[in-house]
Amino acid sequence: ARMAEMELAGERVAIGSYPIADAQRFADLTEAEREVAIHLLQGATYGAIGQQRSASERTIANQAQAIYRKLRVRSRVELAAAVGTTES
Repeated sequence: ARMAEMELAGERVAIGSYPIADAQRFADLTEAEREVAIHLLQGATYGAIGQQRSASERTIANQAQAIYRKLRVRSRVELAAAVGTTES
C-alpha cells in the first residue's frame, strides 16, 4: 500500500494509504493542536504526547477534545478519515 505524506507543524507525516491528506483541515487549529494531532494520528497515547511536549496528560486530553470539536470528529479514527479523504 502507498502512504500519503504531508507536512504538518514542520514534520512529514504519513497518513492512510493512497489518499492525500487535506492540510486545509488543520487551518483552524493552533500550532500546539496541530502538533498534538500529528501525534494522535501516529497512535501516541495522551501520556506519551504529554511527556514529549512537557505537558500533563489532562492538557493533552483537553487539546484532543478541542481538535475533535474544531474538526467535527469524535475519535482518532474519524480524525484520520477526516484528514485523509481527498484524492489528487
